[in-house]
Amino acid sequence: MKNTLHFLDRVWMGVMFGLVCPLLCFLLAFLMIDNENSFSIFWYNFTHDAFPYDFEMNNANNELKKNILILSLLLNLVVFYIAYFSLKFDRFIKGLVFITLFLVGLSYLFIY
Repeated sequence: MKNTLHFLDRVWMGVMFGLVCPLLCFLLAFLMIDNENSFSIFWYNFTHDAFPYDFEMNNANNELKKNILILSLLLNLVVFYIAYFSLKFDRFIKGLVFITLFLVGLSYLFIY
């Protein structure tokens, strides 16, 4: 008997889940960390050096960036565990792993 969620076992569904889950974690981090500024200011500080002349503050900001990116990608690990070990969705996992590796490469650009 097939699982009732068998319609999710598609590569494009894995790619979609792999993109949506980190975005949700990123927005959750914005809501939890930076509640006094708008999202545009948070995004600017995330993509640029927030304190270009203060090395210690810039170093702390870089650590915060790393933690946000790692937290965002860890949700894909949870989805992988559920989809692969519990539901046995092989095609879903192909899309999820592909987009996760792609996002790790992009994250590497932000971190270093």
